[in-house]
Amino acid sequence: MKNTHQILWWAVSALLSGASLHVSAQERICPDGKRSYFGVCPEDGNNSRPLQPTVTPTVPTPAPAPAPAPTPVPIPTPKPAPVPTAAGNVPAPGVGLKSIAGNHRLALQWISWDYFGNLAINATGTPGIYTVSGGQQSRENKDYLKVDGTIIQTAPNKLWFRGTIVTYVVSNSKAPCVRQGDFNFAAAGNRKYWRMQEWFSPCHFEPPYQEQVPTDYVDIFF
Repeated sequence: MKNTHQILWWAVSALLSGASLHVSAQERICPDGKRSYFGVCPEDGNNSRPLQPTVTPTVPTPAPAPAPAPTPVPIPTPKPAPVPTAAGNVPAPGVGLKSIAGNHRLALQWISWDYFGNLAINATGTPGIYTVSGGQQSRENKDYLKVDGTIIQTAPNKLWFRGTIVTYVVSNSKAPCVRQGDFNFAAAGNRKYWRMQEWFSPCHFEPPYQEQVPTDYVDIFF
């Protein structure tokens, strides 16, 4: 029995000695006197150490530049309508005529011949050609007359008008009657006013007289 215990003790001692030798085979005494259990000393440099992976820094991708703002398109300023000159269906102004620039009485017979409106006739710098604007307002109701445009005086008793004429007569129509285009005014005989010659209104009466049209006497006084 004693021999058996001795044999076992020798076997265990041998195994421990082998493990110790295996570990000691990796040990090393470095120049600074310290023991290295893995055989690597600081003086060996990086050649004896495991290589560290190289990490490449990630550079963020720059955000795309914002699109340039659209260039605003300039809005052209509307030009005033040119003063008509003698060409085509536009008559030439009369020669040697006295200027009619100034304020003139204006009337529509539906409103009144007892009191008048006003029409401003303004010179343009070209003899015989004028810009005009004005109207007449009823004192009894909402009836009115409005005139706006250009006049060319072709003779002492004749005016050519291009523009807009608006008449509103409650007893004739529920809505204003608007006329736009060319019109002729003439003074007959010894009358002291030029009367629009296109006196038949394009706007009909209200029912039951819708088949009939009013007669508008638009007069510009001397």
